[in-house]
Amino acid sequence: MLAHQDVVNPDGSDKLLLLLDIDHFKSVNDNHGHLAGDTLLKRLAPILTRNLRRTEDLAARYGGEEFLAVLPGAELETARDVAETMRARVQESTIGATISIGVATVVPAEGQRLEALLLVGELPDVKRLREEFAPRKTELPTITVEIPPAS
Repeated sequence: MLAHQDVVNPDGSDKLLLLLDIDHFKSVNDNHGHLAGDTLLKRLAPILTRNLRRTEDLAARYGGEEFLAVLPGAELETARDVAETMRARVQESTIGATISIGVATVVPAEGQRLEALLLVGELPDVKRLREEFAPRKTELPTITVEIPPAS
């Protein structure tokens, strides 16, 4: 899944990370069953990937109903535009769901592998970001996260 971008940060630059969450996904599973939830996930993924702008951008399921998109080298405004486009396309689609998105500027150590970015979702600042976008606010919350080098 992540092989095409094995080393994320050869140049030490910041990466933009979109954290996406399907709104009210638990109720889909509870009311319609896990098969319906799985179908929703499968229908959402291509909408997200179609709205990436460059071949080096990556969208992937992070866990449960959460997805992330890594936009290496993107500017914050570009990441916000991609996030808003994704949100709008999902809302306009026929999949019957909406998503909430947070934008994080991630500062990984030089040469850090993509797996380190996947741990970002467990950092306290990112958990706070996810809590901020949980109420489905229209303004995209943003944070900056610095990832220390592996010891």
